[in-house]
Amino acid sequence: MSAALAVLLLVLLRPGDTTRDVLPFAQLAPGTASAADVLSGRATFRPAHGSSVPPLIWIRLTLTGGFDSARPVLFLPNSVDVAQAYLPRGNGYRRVLFGTRVPFATSPQPFLLPAIELDPQSLAGKPIYLHVHYYPDTPFFVRISPQLDAIVAGFDTRIVIGIFFGVLLAIGLCNLYVAIAVRERSAAFFVAYIVALFLNELVTTGIGSQYLWPHAAPDPRVLTFLTNTLAFLTGLLFTRSFLQTRYAIPAWDRTLIAWFIAEASIDTLRHALPNGLTLAPLLLAVQLGGMLITVAAGIIRMRQGFAPARFFVLAFAPAIAGYMANLAYDIYMPPGRWFFARNGVEFGFMFESIIFSFSLLDRIRTLDEANLKLRTIASRDPLTGLFNRTAFFERFDAEIAAAQKSRKGLGVLYIDLDGFKTVNDRYGHRTGDLLLQVIARRLRMAVRDSDTIARLGGDEFAILVTSVNTPDVLEKVKEDVMRMADTPVTVEGTVVSVGITAGSALYPRDGVEPDKLIEASDRAMYAAKQARAQAVPAQGSTTSHLWESL
Repeated sequence: MSAALAVLLLVLLRPGDTTRDVLPFAQLAPGTASAADVLSGRATFRPAHGSSVPPLIWIRLTLTGGFDSARPVLFLPNSVDVAQAYLPRGNGYRRVLFGTRVPFATSPQPFLLPAIELDPQSLAGKPIYLHVHYYPDTPFFVRISPQLDAIVAGFDTRIVIGIFFGVLLAIGLCNLYVAIAVRERSAAFFVAYIVALFLNELVTTGIGSQYLWPHAAPDPRVLTFLTNTLAFLTGLLFTRSFLQTRYAIPAWDRTLIAWFIAEASIDTLRHALPNGLTLAPLLLAVQLGGMLITVAAGIIRMRQGFAPARFFVLAFAPAIAGYMANLAYDIYMPPGRWFFARNGVEFGFMFESIIFSFSLLDRIRTLDEANLKLRTIASRDPLTGLFNRTAFFERFDAEIAAAQKSRKGLGVLYIDLDGFKTVNDRYGHRTGDLLLQVIARRLRMAVRDSDTIARLGGDEFAILVTSVNTPDVLEKVKEDVMRMADTPVTVEGTVVSVGITAGSALYPRDGVEPDKLIEASDRAMYAAKQARAQAVPAQGSTTSHLWESL
């Protein structure tokens, strides 16, 4: 614990970074020269200042002091997978292997960049020789730093990378669950994008070569190209699926695909051509342009009303800022600590992934709300807003299953309007429709919230009454419904009224299946109609089938 606090204090309180680029002060010789010729002085060296560095090169470097640490550390870029350093020892030289492809167990220094620790006393003004084979499509440098700065820089960089991997792992697992649970394709593409970022970080930092595959010795250059391409491909798939560009903005969808083809082609040429490093600025411009194109597509979708695009657009701000800050740091190496700039890629893509998760959750919520609206529309009668026939029978099945478990009764009322056809013929279908809407509102007021009302078609309605223990309870509900619905209605200045006839059936007395119960209540309704028709006098009747007053 005390050791961790001490290291944390070093990170926070140490002086500014004094790392310096010493390659311009070195001398170069052809990399094809043998070690014997170089160490014996037979190889010809020329000044490195102002000259290009070939991929295979001998570097001679003489340190003259001026460092804040008695034991400085020499760094090479991650593009060097294996390098040989010849360090003075007595009257001769000792050879040290270091690089990103050197297993961590045999690495001379536990740093993320290829590094060796130097002893100025052993050097005694003698030159150091480096035999380096690097990839010309990436910048090359030789930097030297005090030991304390190197240790702390390696420590805090490892903390950042550890947090980066932890955040990606947590986000990836959460979105994998979302992709499986709700079958969300965008979440699956996002998980693939997280995996690509994870692999790319393993490759570009050298952690994979040092820890995971130290003896497999794959070409880091090829792995970097593959993981970069995979990250851009999965990012493209996620963008197209999330923003639905193929259908919503097809022109921008084609632009995104064209951008990916251009980026992959330039990156392929950068790795394939001997002078591929000259394509690096073009590749960076295309990559930045791709981010801006993606942001523009997100803004367009946001203006079209696609709310989740807000988080999508916001996610690119830290990614672009971190990417550009890290690029500027690598190019200019400004003095000072520059902690966030040095780890800009990790910070940028870490926050991008977090915000992308928010956008996915927002998208799923939006889609759920849209699906709920569609399901509601599909289950409702468009005129009255009551359940339609299909939804009613689905609810009927569920209520029967519940009644079987609770051993409580269930009642059904089948309702028919008397004289509704006469209203339609005399006043028109608009008046009939308005009358049906009023009747529907009154039926909703006459029953409990737990009961279900549906319009089965035309002027026929059904009510599903729950928790009916005795027939008297169902009869009481029927009387309330008839009294509520049988009151005259004013429709566009005309007072109209229709009578209603209701028949009832009780579960399980009259049946245990929805169809049987509906048939029983329908028969009871027609029996009530016939009984009432027989009881009406031939003349001077005050029938409730239809009356009107203008």
